[in-house]
Amino acid sequence: MLEGAFNDEYPQRLQKEYQYLRIAYKLTPMDVHLWHFFRLRPANFPTIRIAQLASLLASSSNLFSRLLDIDTVDELRRLFDYATSPYWVNHYRFDVESAPIDKRLGTSFVDILLINAWIPLLFEYGVQHDDDTFCDRAVDLLQQLPAEKNHIVKQWASAHIVAHSAHHSQALLQLYNEYCTPRLCLQCPIGHHLLSSYRTQFTIPPVLQEDATEGNNPPVSQEDSTEGNNHKEADNE
Repeated sequence: MLEGAFNDEYPQRLQKEYQYLRIAYKLTPMDVHLWHFFRLRPANFPTIRIAQLASLLASSSNLFSRLLDIDTVDELRRLFDYATSPYWVNHYRFDVESAPIDKRLGTSFVDILLINAWIPLLFEYGVQHDDDTFCDRAVDLLQQLPAEKNHIVKQWASAHIVAHSAHHSQALLQLYNEYCTPRLCLQCPIGHHLLSSYRTQFTIPPVLQEDATEGNNPPVSQEDSTEGNNHKEADNE
């Protein structure tokens, strides 16, 4: 990303710093084609996401320790509420100026970060240190966060199973990936219940079950029965 020539002073400074660090730590640059901008909203450009991460790391000393001390979603959101460097106020890419706009992380994006990054790490930290306090806090944070909005959660909602928190939506995603996708419905308690409920709607009435047990022959009318008896008497004569 910092290869090539730049006109603005800010990327030139970054490039100079990177060249020094590249030699000092034997860094290998990523190929240009690996940086994706196509079909992305400008707010999701890798340049902006990296700038936001850099601002967080630069403005938050002892970040991991601070995260471990926080037990509410509101506090975590405030921790991630920071501004990027002034250059990115009116830029999405190097040397390309745009209308000025604050590049802070949105609440929904912070929630996604917490659900998919911090909370799993916090739970695993508790497991590795044999401390249920952190595991319980991870679950509690999921219960504080709103449910995710994606096509899988919407499919569950269409089946009248509504997620009321991220704790619920994560459970539904796990069920979908572990049972629905590989079509293990009969091994899933919910799938088994739904299929059983569907089957009971089409249960064969007891009378028809008795007829099926006796055989598939149609019922014999009284006339047919009389006629059959006459044939038997004729045969006996």
